[in-house]
Amino acid sequence: MKKTRLFSMLSVLAVSATMLTANLTANAANMSSAENGVLVTSDTSLTFTKDIVVHNEENVASIYGPTITYNYSIAPYEVTNADTITDSEGKTVKAKTGITGGVSLTDSTAVFTSTEPINLENGKKVISDNLVVAVDLTKFEAAGVYRYKITETPEAGGLAAADIIRDTDNYSADRYLDVYIKNGDSGLEVSAFVMFHKGESETMTIDGQDNNTTLKKTTGYDSGDNNGSGSSDSDDGNMADKYYTYNYTVKKNITGTLADKKHEFPFTVKTTASGKAGQKFFVKKNDADVPLGTIGIDVKPGLADGDTLKLIGLPASATVAVSETNDTIDSYKGSAVKPAITATLLDGDNKTIGFDATALTNYTSSLKTEPTKNADITGTEFTNALEEMSPTGVILTYIPYAIMLGAALLFIAMFIRNKKKDEYENTI
Repeated sequence: MKKTRLFSMLSVLAVSATMLTANLTANAANMSSAENGVLVTSDTSLTFTKDIVVHNEENVASIYGPTITYNYSIAPYEVTNADTITDSEGKTVKAKTGITGGVSLTDSTAVFTSTEPINLENGKKVISDNLVVAVDLTKFEAAGVYRYKITETPEAGGLAAADIIRDTDNYSADRYLDVYIKNGDSGLEVSAFVMFHKGESETMTIDGQDNNTTLKKTTGYDSGDNNGSGSSDSDDGNMADKYYTYNYTVKKNITGTLADKKHEFPFTVKTTASGKAGQKFFVKKNDADVPLGTIGIDVKPGLADGDTLKLIGLPASATVAVSETNDTIDSYKGSAVKPAITATLLDGDNKTIGFDATALTNYTSSLKTEPTKNADITGTEFTNALEEMSPTGVILTYIPYAIMLGAALLFIAMFIRNKKKDEYENTI
């Protein structure tokens, strides 16, 4: 889905001109071209989409997306004398207030679920769900351009429950739909639909000679839509809802000449995310896929020296807690970085080290831009050390000789002292 860019000629406005000037009828052949600002129409129905741009911080293959439902309603829009439509040749027609019951939404919800993985391209993907408008021609008595207003409302809990990021300074939940009704061979017919949006202080004029109003035409709730700032080729417009996901990696190091570097120490990785218990994410051990992870269910790998565990596609509101257990009979010193954990002797009753639930990003429900990842847990590494010691019995072997040497030195010192005393006493 792309927002319409530049329009050398708005064929939808040619329809308006057709109603004014019969000799422009030939231009109606262009009515189905979305590039000319006209939504594709099939008789009396129109399908348009709601888009969400799904991101991951890396160029990973797949992630699981958000779970959210959007509800939509449509109603006649009360027009004023200022609500005019002008084509590129300067011909104008007045918009009319929509007829009650003339247009309805036969599919009024956009539903997104996280049950199936989304295949990403360069770290992102636009996902969409369809909405359908239907026209009841029996409600109309005359040709004209009839204006309606479509309003979007997220389900209860809405954006925050799904970790959706929205630029509320620019985003508009409203779209305006012009339905073009013309006189056909057998009566009234639908010739085209045009959808657009506007800012709070902007007029409802659609001017084919004004680039700003032309660029407000859209093909739905468009991922590339920019409110008043031109079109986007990146599917990342400021009127797009966005879902950002992140990855977490923990690495294991084992050091020391007596350490068993092949032993897999048990780890427990806990994940939480408000309202998202049960959401899936991918898990890799040393770049190999292992069973899927689930928010709220512990991931329990064994990690040997050099091993890594990576959780892929965690929602922005996720927290991570990690603990490691020394399940050997040896007394390792355990420590960690990111976050920093001071070296602790893992023996006796104290055989576990780790850290409590820590936020993965700075996500809040009011955030309007991409969340920032928490640097304090980016690149976690746990290290177990078992250093070299003297071979068993070496110290005991030398102790008797040390005692004997000490005794000998004591006797020599006493002998010399006594000899000097005798010499002193015999010297008169």
